[in-house]
Amino acid sequence: MRHLLGFFCTPCLGVVLLAQAGVRLERIATLTAPGGATTAAAFSPGGNALAMAGERGDLFVLELPSRRQRWVARPSDHWVGVLAFSPDGKRLVCCGRDLTCHDAATGRELDRIEGAGPHGFAWAPDGARFVWCRGKRLCVQDVGTDTTVAEFAFEYPVRTTSIEADGTIHAADNVGRLWRIAPAAREPVVVVGRRSGENKLTTTIDVFVAGGERFVLASNGPLRRGDDVFAIPGRCHTFAATADARMFAVGSGDSPRVRWWSAAGAESRDLRVDGNVTALAFHPTGQQLFVATAEGTQALHGADGAIVELPGHAAPMYDCELSADGSMLAMDSRRWTMQPVFGGAPRALPGVFGVSAGWRGSEFLLRSETRVTLFDGATGRDLAAVDSQAGLFRSAAVMGPGGRWWCGDSDQVIDPATKKALALPDGVILLGEPLVDQATDGTWVIGTQDNGCGTLLVTDAHGKLRFQESSQDVDAVEFSPDGSRLYRVRGGRAFRPKWPGLVGLTVWDVRDFSVVRDVTVDMTCWRFLDGQRALACVGGALQVWDVGTLTAVQTLDLGAPCYRFQLSADGRTLVFVNGYEAAVYRLHRD
Repeated sequence: MRHLLGFFCTPCLGVVLLAQAGVRLERIATLTAPGGATTAAAFSPGGNALAMAGERGDLFVLELPSRRQRWVARPSDHWVGVLAFSPDGKRLVCCGRDLTCHDAATGRELDRIEGAGPHGFAWAPDGARFVWCRGKRLCVQDVGTDTTVAEFAFEYPVRTTSIEADGTIHAADNVGRLWRIAPAAREPVVVVGRRSGENKLTTTIDVFVAGGERFVLASNGPLRRGDDVFAIPGRCHTFAATADARMFAVGSGDSPRVRWWSAAGAESRDLRVDGNVTALAFHPTGQQLFVATAEGTQALHGADGAIVELPGHAAPMYDCELSADGSMLAMDSRRWTMQPVFGGAPRALPGVFGVSAGWRGSEFLLRSETRVTLFDGATGRDLAAVDSQAGLFRSAAVMGPGGRWWCGDSDQVIDPATKKALALPDGVILLGEPLVDQATDGTWVIGTQDNGCGTLLVTDAHGKLRFQESSQDVDAVEFSPDGSRLYRVRGGRAFRPKWPGLVGLTVWDVRDFSVVRDVTVDMTCWRFLDGQRALACVGGALQVWDVGTLTAVQTLDLGAPCYRFQLSADGRTLVFVNGYEAAVYRLHRD
């Protein structure tokens, strides 16, 4: 049905036309879902800008206090570990898979050092030099001549570095040891070795020298400032400090807390946030602390307790559902949200763990722990609801054209008006996430995946079993528009290399369930455009198929492999996801 798995999700970009004979795609919007995690952040020296980099390698700079976006770039295809403004604020260094140096005003890339990331960068306080690391190598770079003036080799990869005003370098490796490199020294010297009884998997999270104080934070153990020891909230993941070291903070990687010390460590308080901490940065004044979490939220926390939320990054997409009329898209990233396709702010769907598109308008079925709700995405109103038991409806909930709902774990067809349920026949067990479709006469088809042994089940409108097959996983299932044929894509990508015969497309006559056609083809998705044509994903390509001959008649170029897509009920709107973005197309049929 309209429950083919996909991914997805903000503002409309330019129009791109992909002209082909038969079917033409017009790109009308590109959508992203909020909630991507920030992995590194840094304030400019003057405090008038904040740089934030994300888990997919994207980077943007916000003006402060307006929070207007100054520029955005994608310097890496890897999460970013370090962001650092030069002391004069004119340059910004980003360490992802490579080290890139950007003009802080425009974002223009000024330099790139391949393989120098995602950790191990530090500016000298005067900005004349910086240190970068590539694995077990540590290099000192002169900014004026753009040359490497010193290079040092270590036994283990270097995780983090810091440079003092006199040129002394501190470096920490990924087995928890701290090294010191004096000015003009030829070899690094161990300052702190592995402590007695220390976990062999200990890595150094950060080393920072400021205000005459040396801070060292390891993945196991407390925060150390010289000989002082500070208890931290859980296993630490992030560290930040002001330039005078009078304020410093750590964020936990396994609990939603940040500990903020002030008065040079004499006072502390804990901030409660909504998830594990992924990035911290102090405003130069020390009056604000930037906190980002794995849940995708980021905010400025004031010393007075005030909180200012900030825009974040696009999140990775796991699933999506397009409404029947193509106007609304429900997106599953780290949480479900709903967004208008043609512009508008996303709406959070708290407590929802599953969404299915309805058969008309902008309706959706929302599944939570205690009920299934018919929800109008355009207006935000609940139209109907059915209470559930604990765990009920966790697999799926789908609305058929007659207004009845098929509900997953309970294996029941429910009329929301009367709340009466019709259970599936005894002995029928469905495993895995089901795909569901309903013909106009009320006949249901349910297909599941279960490690190569999925089930295909057909019942009449009252839940009476008509046909059952348990042999291969069901990748897609759909009735023909006139209800006379049933189309099932079988197999699964995991089985193609070893058993290519298990994958393909099977067509049944619904009257007696005799096999009309069976085609071995590397297909993962099938949706009817009309009675003569269908869209299918074959070998990563989006194709138009002739329904009568079961052959591909056209290939549509999306610029990237396509294994799943979403199609509106009228066959006019298509959503294709590539990475973190969902491209929305209007279909024109000649």
